Amino acid sequence: MLLFVFLDLLNLVFSNEIHELRSECLNEAQLMDTLINKRDYSKHKLPKKTGITVSVEFWIQEINSISEMTNDFELELFINEMWTDPNLRLWTPNTCFVNSKFAEIYESPFQNVFLTLFDNGTVWVNYEYPAGNWDELVVTFVFERRYMWYFLQAYLPTFFSIFISWIAFSLGPQAITPRTMIGVNALLSMIFHFGSIMKNLPRVSYIKAIDVWMLSSMTFVFLSLIELAIVGYKLQMQREKDHVIEKVDRIARFAFPAGFSIFNIIYWARYGFKVG
Repeated sequence: MLLFVFLDLLNLVFSNEIHELRSECLNEAQLMDTLINKRDYSKHKLPKKTGITVSVEFWIQEINSISEMTNDFELELFINEMWTDPNLRLWTPNTCFVNSKFAEIYESPFQNVFLTLFDNGTVWVNYEYPAGNWDELVVTFVFERRYMWYFLQAYLPTFFSIFISWIAFSLGPQAITPRTMIGVNALLSMIFHFGSIMKNLPRVSYIKAIDVWMLSSMTFVFLSLIELAIVGYKLQMQREKDHVIEKVDRIARFAFPAGFSIFNIIYWARYGFKVG
């Protein structure tokens, strides 16, 4: 009889312990409270004193806008961070974006945190927040321009303006007025065109390739006006014969295209291969 009561009490005690053990194993809230007990755990403490390796994954979802005037761009991305915590402590890396003007985390009705805890101590979470100065992960975004727009808007019109200015060399020494109109109109159109191009480009403190091209092109047109002034001066003074004045135009007809061709070779060798 006593043995039966003892076995019954022993069975009751074991049943209660098993029930409590099962309740603790099945209760996730109690398990999390044990892991992040405020008395024994600090979320700001690193899992290792020597540091921890954090793997970062980026998914670029969309690049909304790129502004060359302000050198800004907006993008939407997903960031996943994975690290191994040997103590199974829920330490979270401090992630921040250096030089960012604005950052926003999408809000949802539920907490926007996805966390996976593996049995070997590996923790995977894709929630980030800026806090303090820590090790940096540098991400570089490379943007390429569509150069056909610059060719059609900047380079091709200047070719036409320069070619038109060369027509004056074939009109003869006596056509001073038409030659003057051609040269001045070509120079003014190029100056106006250069101003319209600069409005669509960012303001920088260094000389751009398009600046070198436009200034050099205007120099060729301006030199054609200088050649016209020399021809007009000799014609007005009547000190030179007509064939001598015509010789100046013949030299200009070959010298200007040759000089412009040499400039193109140097220019595209300097900037064209760099772009490519």
